[in-house]
This record gives sequence, structure tokens and C-alpha cells, in this order.
Amino acid sequence: MISSYPLVTLGSPYGIGYEIFLLTAGNTDFFSEHIPYCIGSKSVMVFFMELLGINMEFTTMAHNDIKKADAGQQTRFVLIDIDDKPLAISLPGDIKSAIDGAIAYRSMDMAAKFVGEGLFPGIVTLPVSKKNINLIDPDFKGHTEFFQKKWNQTDVFMTFISDKLRVMLLSTHLALKEVSTYLTPDILQNGLHVAIDLKKKLGLAKKICLLGLNPHAGEDGQFGDEEQRI
Repeated sequence: MISSYPLVTLGSPYGIGYEIFLLTAGNTDFFSEHIPYCIGSKSVMVFFMELLGINMEFTTMAHNDIKKADAGQQTRFVLIDIDDKPLAISLPGDIKSAIDGAIAYRSMDMAAKFVGEGLFPGIVTLPVSKKNINLIDPDFKGHTEFFQKKWNQTDVFMTFISDKLRVMLLSTHLALKEVSTYLTPDILQNGLHVAIDLKKKLGLAKKICLLGLNPHAGEDGQFGDEEQRI
């Protein structure tokens, strides 16, 4: 394993991923206990550093030679470069939509491969443009489904965790009109098992609350019968 911390995918150049990472690395102590590894385009990284006036030492690793690379200790972060050749960028608009999508997609694809090989324990994802990635992969819906397919996982549930609230969704990227037909007793049962397991891992004492699918939790069928069926 190269690092015991998750690998950060920098996302779309059109997005705010590179900026978020740089500001976090330069202006906070979030990475004080370890050297973060991120994956993306070196050309885009250099562009954003110049744009934001940020000067930090970082180490670049070639994506096809990562197992042999040594980060050393005199660096603020390590960038796994997915560029085959440098990009000439002077303005954000210089990057075409298809190239933006390709950079984001390739970063995720390689990150999934590295985790699958046991080089990193997980992934932290920064924002991507689904529209631009769809120019590369028309079936792409979001990070959740992408990594689920890459790692051959079945029971996958998007979860949001904070100090005050933990929310697990039974559906992923679906149109609202499709949710009621998507949910089944099996999905609900699997979701509850995962929620119970997550509750134990987080050391939580609170009860699990299942939110209603319809206004007033359906009111005994007055506002839909999903609650009754499931």
C-alpha cells in the first residue's frame, strides 16, 4: 500500500475540485498528519496554482510508474499525473468540454484501479461535470454507480455523515418520478442491514429513523401506497 489514507480525485477542470484541494492543503491543517495523494492533470494543477497565487512544493508521479515512485518528505502533496502530454491553458475556457470530461473520467478510472490493486484504502472524490463525462461515457450517472460497477459491489448506498446528522439514501441518481417504482422490500431490507452495520462502526446509540416516502408518511394510503407496500 502506497498510503494508508484515501486517494483524492481532483474532478473536472471546469469545477472547483482543484481549487478546493489547493486551498485545503495550503490554508488548513487538514493534511498535517500525512502527505495527501491526489490524481488529476498536472497541467490543470499548475494553471490553478498560478490563478490562485499559490506556491507549494509538490511531487509528481507518472500514473504508469506509481508503484516505483517515492514521495519523500519534503513535499506538501503528491500528484499522480494522468496527462499523456502537457496542456496549454491560459483561461479555464481553453479546455474543451470533451477534454474536461476525459480528465475527470480518467482520474476516476485510474483511482478505482489503484484502490482495486490495494495501493490506497479508498477514494475522496471532488466534483465532476456529468454532462462532460457523458461525452466520454454516455452511461455515467455519478461517482456512486461508477465505483459500484468498477468494484463489483451489490449493496451500495449513498451516505452523508456530519457531527449532527447521518443520512443514508435508499436510491442513488434517479429522477424523482422513478423512485417509488425503484424501491422494493429487498432494497429496503438490505439498506437497513447496511445502516445497522454503519451505526455500529460509528459507535452511535441513536435509533435509526426511516423517513416517509410521501407527505405525512402516506396517511394510510391517502397520499400514495408505497409505505404500505414496502
